[in-house]
Amino acid sequence: MREAKAVAALAVVLLAALAAGGCGGSGSKNSSEKRSPEAYVNHVCSSVGQWLRSVENGSAQIGRELTPGSTPAHAKQALETLMRNSVADSESVVAGLRAAGTPDVANGEQIAAALVGSFEQATTALRGVETQVKALPTNDPNAFLVAAKRLGNSVQSSLSSIGSGLSSLRSSELQKAAAKSEECKNLGAA
Repeated sequence: MREAKAVAALAVVLLAALAAGGCGGSGSKNSSEKRSPEAYVNHVCSSVGQWLRSVENGSAQIGRELTPGSTPAHAKQALETLMRNSVADSESVVAGLRAAGTPDVANGEQIAAALVGSFEQATTALRGVETQVKALPTNDPNAFLVAAKRLGNSVQSSLSSIGSGLSSLRSSELQKAAAKSEECKNLGAA
């Protein structure tokens, strides 16, 4: 029972850290298509909303799979599936953000590049976690718990800095468009 709770907690920490870290970062290639602030925020909020729903579904799924008495091997297998799906979902959100184009606002190219870059960083971090999950020991339940907790702390620490890149890139036009967007309102409710 303790093992299942620890693994479920690790999954929640991994997913929560990723969700919290999903804003900010370095540049990347975007579609050069200029989009109105409204079209841009709708596309971005839709892509990020799909990603957040996937995060929530993954967390719920692992919570259902890991029951009291789950073995370290079963927990590791569930975490491997979760991480494989999380990497794929993160790659999809990056593609969606690239397809959003560039907002037709001051610093639009920098804003779009920073947003895409943040999710690229998150995807890279998830790939690293996926590799670390594969290395979790399964022969000793206590060793598994210790390693899983250490991994959760490491993930939270490494993803906490990802959000810093957008703090200086603000656009009142995008903020106004987001405030009116149903997609963004739904995202805020998620």
